[in-house]
Amino acid sequence: YEPARIKMIQSEFINHANHLMKNNITTKSFIIDFSRGAEDVFLAMKGLTKEQRNQFIIISAGFAKAIPRDFAFNVINIRTKEDPIPKWCDRLACFGLEKIDDEFVKTDKYEIDVIPNEKKGFADHYFQNSSYQDRIKYYFSKFYPLYGVSK
Repeated sequence: YEPARIKMIQSEFINHANHLMKNNITTKSFIIDFSRGAEDVFLAMKGLTKEQRNQFIIISAGFAKAIPRDFAFNVINIRTKEDPIPKWCDRLACFGLEKIDDEFVKTDKYEIDVIPNEKKGFADHYFQNSSYQDRIKYYFSKFYPLYGVSK
């Protein structure tokens, strides 16, 4: 974790959110992250107010840190069943994420979509993985017509 990078990301998020609010822009901005990028987004979003966070929709794939639901207007964490990174890096054992076979996990704190994997093991952890790309497109196409287009 690099504090200077987190501060830079946080500053961009704050400036962008403030611009949207100041100009009464009702569309949401989308943040799509992968792997360690989820940790950067998590740390940067911690410094935003609830009102500022509400300007964003986060789609996090192959996350190294699951992002809580209340960190944005909408947050969805995506992982394949066999991707080792979410298992190793995050501390979600409190609700046994590693042991569930369900396709969707929803708790008070997290929303996690567990999807079938393209390959097993480390080979499953890459951004261009069709399993991740298809699910990112699914959520983007679900949210964009509602929140990404000016009315």
